[in-house]
Amino acid sequence: MAESPEGGLWVGTEKGLFWLPRGASQLLPVAERKGAGLGHPAVLGLLMDRRGWLWIDTAVGLHLLKAWDGKEVAFERISEAQGRADRAFGANMLEDARGRIWTQQQVYDPNKKSVYELTAADGADYGTGWFRSYTALADGRLLFGGSKGLLVVEPERFRPWEHAPPLVVSELRIDGLNRQTGDLLEGLTLQPKQRGFSVEFAALDFTDPARSQYEYRLQGYDAEWIRTGSNYRVAAYSNLSPGRYTLQVRATNRVGTWSSHELVIPIEVLPAWWQQTWFQALAVLAALGAVLGVVQLRTQMLQRRQLELEQRVQQRTAELEAVSLALKESSLTDPLTGLRNRRFLTQHIEADVAVSLRRHEAALQRGEPAPADGDLIFFLIDIDEFKRVNDAHGHAAGDAVLTQMRGRLEPVFRATDWLVRWGGEEFLIVARSTSRQHAAELAERVRTAVASQPFVLDDGRLLQRSCSLGFACFPLAVAHPRALDWSATLDLADAALYAAKRSGRNAWAGVTDAGDLDPATLRQRGSSAEWLASGELPLLRSAAVS
Repeated sequence: MAESPEGGLWVGTEKGLFWLPRGASQLLPVAERKGAGLGHPAVLGLLMDRRGWLWIDTAVGLHLLKAWDGKEVAFERISEAQGRADRAFGANMLEDARGRIWTQQQVYDPNKKSVYELTAADGADYGTGWFRSYTALADGRLLFGGSKGLLVVEPERFRPWEHAPPLVVSELRIDGLNRQTGDLLEGLTLQPKQRGFSVEFAALDFTDPARSQYEYRLQGYDAEWIRTGSNYRVAAYSNLSPGRYTLQVRATNRVGTWSSHELVIPIEVLPAWWQQTWFQALAVLAALGAVLGVVQLRTQMLQRRQLELEQRVQQRTAELEAVSLALKESSLTDPLTGLRNRRFLTQHIEADVAVSLRRHEAALQRGEPAPADGDLIFFLIDIDEFKRVNDAHGHAAGDAVLTQMRGRLEPVFRATDWLVRWGGEEFLIVARSTSRQHAAELAERVRTAVASQPFVLDDGRLLQRSCSLGFACFPLAVAHPRALDWSATLDLADAALYAAKRSGRNAWAGVTDAGDLDPATLRQRGSSAEWLASGELPLLRSAAVS
């Protein structure tokens, strides 16, 4: 409740704001002016300040009563204007000597029209704040109760955090390989055969680095800035056309203020030899030489010599590239099955994640449905009771089963999908640039492919085995693509695998989306197994198999 200077009483409830005139005994509902009502009907807190201004906190933030004619009210949505309408202002509202509005969570300065969020880095380490546990002392100090004790605020000593963090490059990769970053700010040049690069960056605000936000864009390629959080600080690009570009990166400090420091990296993508001016000029000269008499013979001879030289160079280059490629492939391939290994995945998954995020965020910006080919699906496959194979038939039999798994998996997936031996009898499949609608179908096809026919051991014996699968789709929350990173998605697939195991094996289980969960709920999840068991996520399961 809050008393009006005229003597009436404002009353906030879960069903909205009510007015009790002086001398009346019944609450009167308050009509809201169209387009100027509360953002949410549940009123969490009221404050009448020294100027007679009424402040209201709801589930979507702070409001200010701007007009009241006895019949209709009009509100200014303070939090919504500040881009903070995803949570309450704090309910426990107090006014300081400067007219600023405080809670245990935020402070709003009406003169500057700015909201500042209080965190543990500011000293607000009080645990969980208790609603209705607050007061102002005569000396101007403000008190707020919390689960860890009492938060004491001295408003006159408070200074907002204004640090402008510098930005640094923490990692550079070209075609998935680490490169030195020392002189990167002077420019990056990609040779014709180099297909892509990624730059990892960081803002040096060490007080609470997880709260820093980032934006980047490649001028000459990106039309808009691309927003990302502290959990994925990578700008990745591939297959750029020859030309000059500029990569710009900027960041906020822990309170969301954009730093004046930016990373600016010139990028030059060199053309292939057949795209260069000298080659085009040579072609023109050859055409002109065709109409010249004696000069024609001389020109042809020079062209033959040049071609021979180019062929020798290309042959030598191809030999060196073949050796390099063979060495690279051996380090990224499982020697037993011929499938990819964990190292291969860690070098390539970030580029796939960046492409998926870019497609989903572009669709959200245009107000379009999620792209049909913008998802990644992580499948974890485990051969059921594999230990019994080694125990009963020997490790050679186990190796034969693992080797033949490749022949079961490859017909189910596309050549562009990643097939990885994850370790022991586990396999990881990353279905790339696909639709999550096919996840259950692919899982069933894998289960059938393994269980439908026996494995052939080296001595000719037949061995029947089944498998269990777990899968999860990225991004899990289509409306909030960056709420969970790919490693959290992989953890969910692992939890789903164990759910399939517990259901009796020869089965699959998986998660294709996060339903209606908001980003805050996604970020506050527990372990993947506990989260899956909580029932918050819709879990798909295979039909029972006899």
